[in-house]
Amino acid sequence: MDAPAISVIVPVYNVAAHVGACIASLRAQSWRDFEALVIDDGSTDDSGARALAAIDGDPRFRVIRQENRGLSGARNTGLEVARGAFIAFLDSDDQFAPDFLAQMHGALVADGGDWVACAIALSFPDGQVLDHSAIHGAPDVQPGPARRIALDDCTEIARHFPSAWNKLYRRSLIGDLRFPEGTWFEDHEFFWALAARTGHLLYLPAPLYRHARARPGQITGADDDRVFEQFAVLERLAVLVRGCGAAQAEEGFARLASRLVHERAGVLRDPARRARFLAGAAALFARHAIAFSPFWDEDISAALGLAMQGTVPLSVTLGAQGAAETLAASLRALEGQSIPDFEVLTDDPALLARGHLGNGAVVRPLSPEQARGKYLVVLRPGDQPGAHCFKVWINGMERLGGALGISGFEQGGWEGGFYHDALLETDAFTPDSAGIPPSGGLLTLTPRRALRLHPEPAARIVRRDLLAHPGKAPAPLAAQAVLLEQAQAAGACVWFPFPALAVPRRAWPGASPLALAWAIRAMRGSPRMAGLPQGWEAVVFARGLRAGMDATSGRAARFRLLAAGVLAMRLFRLRAAPDLPADRLIAPRLCRLLGLSPPTDKPR
Repeated sequence: MDAPAISVIVPVYNVAAHVGACIASLRAQSWRDFEALVIDDGSTDDSGARALAAIDGDPRFRVIRQENRGLSGARNTGLEVARGAFIAFLDSDDQFAPDFLAQMHGALVADGGDWVACAIALSFPDGQVLDHSAIHGAPDVQPGPARRIALDDCTEIARHFPSAWNKLYRRSLIGDLRFPEGTWFEDHEFFWALAARTGHLLYLPAPLYRHARARPGQITGADDDRVFEQFAVLERLAVLVRGCGAAQAEEGFARLASRLVHERAGVLRDPARRARFLAGAAALFARHAIAFSPFWDEDISAALGLAMQGTVPLSVTLGAQGAAETLAASLRALEGQSIPDFEVLTDDPALLARGHLGNGAVVRPLSPEQARGKYLVVLRPGDQPGAHCFKVWINGMERLGGALGISGFEQGGWEGGFYHDALLETDAFTPDSAGIPPSGGLLTLTPRRALRLHPEPAARIVRRDLLAHPGKAPAPLAAQAVLLEQAQAAGACVWFPFPALAVPRRAWPGASPLALAWAIRAMRGSPRMAGLPQGWEAVVFARGLRAGMDATSGRAARFRLLAAGVLAMRLFRLRAAPDLPADRLIAPRLCRLLGLSPPTDKPR
């Protein structure tokens, strides 16, 4: 028989539920000139039978059965018998798009290059499909023609998915190279060895490969001791990276090692295993004199680097006051964090008895003074950080060297709430706030800007040394006083404009306008308050009075509260300043009654 243009190698092992769709995607290719080498690697289920049924006598398919040798062994068997001038790999729980072979082959022949990679579509068990560029640090797919990427810099090589399956290779490039057997994470060595043989990679920005994620039983999602094999792989990769001849080998290896440690740590929830893994990672980094390098890829958690150094990245306080369902909502959000490298300080007996959350985060008695984290977040029952909240916050704080972080949030919960960017006067932050990405940007804090930060405690991350500035004011303005003290002590904040968490609508604590005015009088005694702009007392009072009116039902009750507010302002001489308008959420009518200038900007 004439040799086919392309040989597609399909390793199969215990994927009976998926292999049929995999083979169907290969039979549906618009490019017909290929052979498919289906390697049944000692499956113990009926994967082989289902593969044969899906093949349905198609003469382009050949099934080879062997004793179990692992993924590398199955691929190597295919390479030994492949006849095509081009080679592709298709994992048996994945699928090719109908034009995968046609487009990849056409691009590679037109370019004359050695290999081509494409973007991918990530497929999740719930049916969600997300396109990804298959380039770390730049996940969005930017459609366009195929382009050559020079592989003359190790930091560039490290950005590309090393996966064997989203590529088409000339057989002459692979030659006698084979996958290392008896180990996991085999694609990396194969990829870097090939990168050393050629000076380029052709890239096709089209999601032509559908890759299954979070499938039960998937190797990369296993929380077991085989994750420690990553260290042996990294030792071998160090030799390949440093010997490939490309520039910036040390930083390239640091980025590669950081990425792989991040990927393996992402599935570890057993606290003891995770601690051992991070200790092993720290030893490897020290042995190779490299530093953890997270900031080239927003997906990597800077908290891992802190944890590898023996530093607790984050302390989260969560008091148990409140209804059981609100506390449960907060705990679900904490257990859903994409990073578990934080401790929870609580006074909830049941939670303390557990000792740690389901994701491995440690639980300790509530005592902010004994917090061990580099950063501190204060939550109340019902507050719900989004899945990536802590990772994004810590990454931004570490990248920008921030001591104080302020974040956008959903007021009223994830369902039915409204977005607040945490800035109470947009004009005060213009133009510095324009163009700041969700990952955070640094804002210099003048006294006026400090006054215009939203005092919501949960929408704030603080470096622990700022706890030396606790603020002095009785309730209900304690959170406001703390923020003003810390903001002026920090002199700048990292602002995260995206809604990182949801906070519920809470009942007004019952403080009278007189109590509000008394708290403001207490705040006046702080030296740092002396630098605030004239009229700040009236702005803060209006802020508190508005919250009280929002939480008060009944027209008569609201009128009495408003009348008491006007009286309290006069008694305590809380005078407004013409050049300091009210917050942007204060209604013009309330501004007139309190003598404040109306806000100059609208809510965003």
